[in-house]
Amino acid sequence: MAKSAPSPARPSQMRSDLTLPDQPSFSPETLKRIRQHTTSDYVITGSFLPAGDSIRVDLHIQNTLTGETTGALALTGTDAHLPEVAAAAGAGIRAKLGLQRLSGPAEAQARGSFPPTREAQQFYAEGLERLRAFDALQAQRLLSRAVLAAPELSAQPHESLRRMVAARL
Repeated sequence: MAKSAPSPARPSQMRSDLTLPDQPSFSPETLKRIRQHTTSDYVITGSFLPAGDSIRVDLHIQNTLTGETTGALALTGTDAHLPEVAAAAGAGIRAKLGLQRLSGPAEAQARGSFPPTREAQQFYAEGLERLRAFDALQAQRLLSRAVLAAPELSAQPHESLRRMVAARL
C-alpha cells in the first residue's frame, strides 16, 4: 500500500511522525526527511513574541531539496491588527516564493475568515492547538467557546469540530 503524504494542515502530525525538534529552522538532513515524508518543496517555520499589545512574527522559508533558507520575514503589529499581520505574512511568503498575490475577492475571503474578536481568536487558536495535539475533549470546549465569543463567524470552529468528529469515527 502506498504511503500518503500528510495534509499541509497537519504539521503537528508530521512533527510527531518524524520526531522533529522544536526549532526555528532545520538541518539539510532533516529537510530531506521532511521532503520524503510530504513531497513538499518548502518548509515554513517561525515564531512569535507577544509583548504587551504588540506581537513580532519571524518566519523562515527553507528549500527541502537544497537545505537553503530561501527567505525570511519579520513582521510586527498589535493585537488589534492581528488579521493584518497574518495577511502581510501570507503576502510576504507568496512574494518570496514567486507566487501571485491573492486576488481581491480571495484576499477578502481570507480576511473575513479570521475571528473578529481577540477572545474568539484566542479560543479558536487554542482549540486548533489542542486538536492537533489529539486532545479532542479540550479542543471541543475551546472551539465551542470561540463560537460563543463570535457567533457570526461560527463556520470556522464548526468546521474544525466536524473534522475532529470525522477523524474519531
